[in-house]
Amino acid sequence: MIVALLGSGGREHALKKKISESKSLTKLYCLPGNPGTALIAENISLNISDHTALLEFCKKRNVDFVVIGPEKPLADGLAEFLRSKNIKVFGPNSDAAAIESHKSFAKNLMMKYGIPTASFKVFDLTEIEETKKQLSQMKYPLVIKADGLAAGKG
Repeated sequence: MIVALLGSGGREHALKKKISESKSLTKLYCLPGNPGTALIAENISLNISDHTALLEFCKKRNVDFVVIGPEKPLADGLAEFLRSKNIKVFGPNSDAAAIESHKSFAKNLMMKYGIPTASFKVFDLTEIEETKKQLSQMKYPLVIKADGLAAGKG
């Protein structure tokens, strides 16, 4: 099986290690990869945000399976794009990726379905004075997170 692993961080390095242990694996590409992934896989310098270029790469190299590591390509709909072109993919579609890419969506989902989570409040930063007022009345310490993709830096 020929596998393309997308990403270049620590998560992808760990995925590469486990994927490389498969007896079914015949070739592993990391796009773009990192110096550590180059020890086991073939790193390919390719912009994984360019869906068309990625599709062309998969077809040219007869990739059987794509593993998407980073959140951004998932949030951008890469998984459903590749699936629509008959490429097998490990990774959620963009709607499911919203759990990671939009904190307010995830928190509201957890509240709706009774999934344990810390209490939260969503603020509209276009209403800065109201936000400041509400923040001044809250109990500290607390955590403030922006809604949107934090790419592992949240």
